[in-house]
Amino acid sequence: MMKNVALESFHVIGVFTQTTNENQQAAKDIPALWQRFMQEETGIKVKNRIGDEIVCAYLEYEGDHMSPYTCLVGYKVPNLDHIPEGLKGITIPAGGYQKFLAKGDLTGKALWDVWMGIWQTDLDRTYKVDFELYGDRAYPINNGEADVYIGVN
Repeated sequence: MMKNVALESFHVIGVFTQTTNENQQAAKDIPALWQRFMQEETGIKVKNRIGDEIVCAYLEYEGDHMSPYTCLVGYKVPNLDHIPEGLKGITIPAGGYQKFLAKGDLTGKALWDVWMGIWQTDLDRTYKVDFELYGDRAYPINNGEADVYIGVN
């Protein structure tokens, strides 16, 4: 299920890593990043966060989806005035996005299937920022729902 949406810009602060989809590298790096997000209690470090919704953003693409990019897991914040040491602040740009729904085991197959489908579409992607949103519907995480937003021209 996919639909076109227009979003306002917003800010996110969180933990981050550089990765690539080449040789399944992201399949190792992104779960490790989520583990770091939990272990380092990022939610406590981001003092000015807006709610408990978690954002997993993909940005700084060096090309298409097979090129290196940055992955950031964090929380929405009102501004980027105070970025705790070791964390990164980003702005999700306003614009058009295609919204997809991941439903099922969000730690594995459900999200993987959505991304595999996205990579096989002919969407006119911006490769600026794509992101996943994990709100109340994401739990229980092994049978939840998350929205995936892909930046499009």
